Amino acid sequence: MSRPLLLAVGAVVLSACYSPTLTDCVVACGLPGDCGDGQVCGTDGLCAAPEVAGTCKSGGNPAHPDAPGTTLTPDAPPTTIQDAPPMPDAAPTPDASPSVTLRLVIDGRGAVSVPGVGTCGSAAQVNADCSWLVPLGSQQQVVVPTDAFDKWQTANCMGQGATCTLTASTSPTLVKVKLQQMD
Repeated sequence: MSRPLLLAVGAVVLSACYSPTLTDCVVACGLPGDCGDGQVCGTDGLCAAPEVAGTCKSGGNPAHPDAPGTTLTPDAPPTTIQDAPPMPDAAPTPDASPSVTLRLVIDGRGAVSVPGVGTCGSAAQVNADCSWLVPLGSQQQVVVPTDAFDKWQTANCMGQGATCTLTASTSPTLVKVKLQQMD
């Protein structure tokens, strides 16, 4: 037997075995042609067998009590929807801690370090501008060699000596320092 003929025979056998049934009061309709074989479009706008057409919304569909337009009987248990229980507060993982930018601007020639973070500038560089990500709320130190320090130019370090200790609480946390001019 050839393959196309075999497929045709299989299709005939399957169609002979499959006979769908249409459920009353489930499919919405607006025109008579909207419903399947053996059903009509009732005055209630639902497809149903001619003997129940138009009664779907008033009496419901006993075969499918939760079909559209049906009415639950008084003995049916009420359905309640409950909120999910609240999620427990999850402790942040160390990897998920928020970061802020620590920006260091140097006016003059030299290098300034932030221990554990990095160094900005060099002995030959003039006017450096560096940025790093640091943990939000962390204490940071900005260290200027004593012989190069002139003054801090931002309020978060004013009044401190050559080492400024500050809390990185905003983004960016800006630190400006003026270095002495060296010949």
